[in-house]
Amino acid sequence: MSSSVVRTLNVNCDELTLRSLFERTSEECPTISFKIRQIPDSEAIFEVSITSSCETIVNRAEAVLRFLLPANAIICRFAPNSHQSIEHLFKYGSDNGFVQKSIDWVSKALNEFTADEICISFNGGKDCTALLHIVYSLFITKYPNNKLNAFYIEIPDSFPSLENFVRQTVRRYDLNLMSYCTPDYKKALQCLKNDTKMKAIFMGTRISDLPNNVVLNEWQMTDSNWPQFLRINPLLKWSYSQIWSFLRDNEVLYCSLYDRGYTSIGSTSNTAQNPLLKFTSRNGETYYMPAYMLTNEEQERSGRS
Repeated sequence: MSSSVVRTLNVNCDELTLRSLFERTSEECPTISFKIRQIPDSEAIFEVSITSSCETIVNRAEAVLRFLLPANAIICRFAPNSHQSIEHLFKYGSDNGFVQKSIDWVSKALNEFTADEICISFNGGKDCTALLHIVYSLFITKYPNNKLNAFYIEIPDSFPSLENFVRQTVRRYDLNLMSYCTPDYKKALQCLKNDTKMKAIFMGTRISDLPNNVVLNEWQMTDSNWPQFLRINPLLKWSYSQIWSFLRDNEVLYCSLYDRGYTSIGSTSNTAQNPLLKFTSRNGETYYMPAYMLTNEEQERSGRS
């Protein structure tokens, strides 16, 4: 007798809506079964279990349900400052060399700069969300009485669900948000320089983000004609798939746009869903698979103009 495959999600959504979404998901994956359990002392937070004898079907059902759920409805079992979350990160780092190298870069920075001299550049994207989880976990261990500074640039035509995710993340990680409303990154950095004691900025840049003629290291000052900060790029050598493995394996919440077929997010005027993730359901509806199911990493920016 084959064993069952079970996938569990925690969802903030009313039960009536959930059951309606289960029906739609079951139309696409008829052999799937769902169970829900209300989390004690909550009004509309449910533990959702997706079960099948086939992992491929569970994966597809999860993808369809994620696509159908309201924006940013999925929540995490553990708060990021909980010992379960922090211990899991360190264990994950010890088992995965690419993560441990990033932890080492973050530790080096926190040993060289004080809490008011360092911040993270955060825009709600997948890369800086992964980085935030690492930086925050180490930061609160070293500075338990301080808030982590987050540098945020408001852009025109931002996705409302992305802005909502940023607000949720600021609350979840109890960040000190330093927000600047200008599309000029250089100008925003100068304002940061003028307004604060910042000397170093954690950035979620990866090599795949860079033009071919640009060389960047994990530990590098800004160019001489820019406001002077140390740029710390702990994820520089991570791949697209490593970002998604980290986020999912550590249960890090990310913007729900990534569950609707977006693989790289800019503004509403230059970003569309990745056509490689598009599929037609059994009843003729158009769905998109989540970003973590993209297999061709070179097509990460398909949908961006």
